[in-house]
Amino acid sequence: FISSNCRDIEILNLNNCYLFTHELLEHYTSAYTISLTPFMAFILEVSHGYTDNGTGIPFINDFIFHVTWFTYVDLLCLENNMQCHICSLAPDNVIFDGVSILFSHKQLCSSIKPLTAISPHLE
Repeated sequence: FISSNCRDIEILNLNNCYLFTHELLEHYTSAYTISLTPFMAFILEVSHGYTDNGTGIPFINDFIFHVTWFTYVDLLCLENNMQCHICSLAPDNVIFDGVSILFSHKQLCSSIKPLTAISPHLE
């Protein structure tokens, strides 16, 4: 369950149990796309910050962070991010930096094909 009632204040409400700021989730997105920071490394970094600040409240575990971050990414509105000043809103081809869209093997599904795969529609 994801509640959108906190979206206007940039908080993701996960199952009415966990609240995450968009700032934290964007921080991981930035770290991941710049240096391929693994989830556990990021979680440990944030956990050390919690410990250093003496909050007494531990940061969440890796499973919860996985679920939260992938939920956050699913909610992002990326429709207009593929604009081209020549092709307009929907270019025929979009080339991504392979590093920024790389995910763990566990995240793959049967519908995802390697970038070098040739579509049967193009043959």
